[in-house]
Amino acid sequence: MISSAANITHDLTPNKEKPLWPLSSYGPSKHEPLLLAGLDESPEELRVKAFTALKAGNINGYVSQATIPLYDTVLTSSSS
Repeated sequence: MISSAANITHDLTPNKEKPLWPLSSYGPSKHEPLLLAGLDESPEELRVKAFTALKAGNINGYVSQATIPLYDTVLTSSSS
């Protein structure tokens, strides 16, 4: 399946097909390259990283590491 600009726009429109979780990668179809890559991190993965950092006494490092991609993603998607 070849994706058109209209399909991609529909997929990324809020309240249509856009993923609810902001740290989701996006590829227009199964065998095409990702257009939004490197973002896949689930809430559960973030939770494990937070517990690990807390146990290691490095929660501030986790907070700065985890929030930067989230804020960047939210700001980028809200400005488009």
